[in-house]
Amino acid sequence: MPWTFPKKLNTVAERCDWLEKNGYGTGLKVSGRDRHGPDRTKDGIACGRGDLRKR
Repeated sequence: MPWTFPKKLNTVAERCDWLEKNGYGTGLKVSGRDRHGPDRTKDGIACGRGDLRKR
């Protein structure tokens, strides 16, 4: 997971799309603090299926 994202990416879905397009993939394991919020379900997997639902 990169330390920063481009400023234009404001939502979790946009950040997850960017990660996939830039070779990071999806379903990334979260270790420690979820700095950017892609693990909304707090299951330890960033950009998982449940994380992309709108709340």
